[in-house]
Amino acid sequence: MFWSDHAGKLGVSIVLRSENQSKIDYCNTQILKFIKEKDIEIVER
Repeated sequence: MFWSDHAGKLGVSIVLRSENQSKIDYCNTQILKFIKEKDIEIVER
């Protein structure tokens, strides 16, 4: 995981590795659910 702070914003990078695609899909779903629940803005650069 990578964290950085630039101009009052926090950046996070998450790397998921597994041979089981369903585990990756589940983790991705949980991450997106958390982002929605916490009202976190996703900014693509």
